[in-house]
Amino acid sequence: MVPPPRLVTAARILIGLSQADLAEEAKIGIATLRRYERGETNPRADKANAILRVLRAHGIQFLDESDTVAMGVVLLKSAGGSGS
Repeated sequence: MVPPPRLVTAARILIGLSQADLAEEAKIGIATLRRYERGETNPRADKANAILRVLRAHGIQFLDESDTVAMGVVLLKSAGGSGS
């Protein structure tokens, strides 16, 4: 599943990455990311997977549609966190 562009943007901002940071970590062109976030194009599967891999590595989880959630993005606590 490739999340809608606005969720990718929200996730990126939630973890404090700039477009340049995300593009660099995902090893994709910044123009590709910008066009995707603006909703102008959908990235190829390999590029979409690279974006998702980076966001998930930073603790992002995308929420699927359910009875109570239309769509969403959450930042998970790290496994080694203190829980406070």
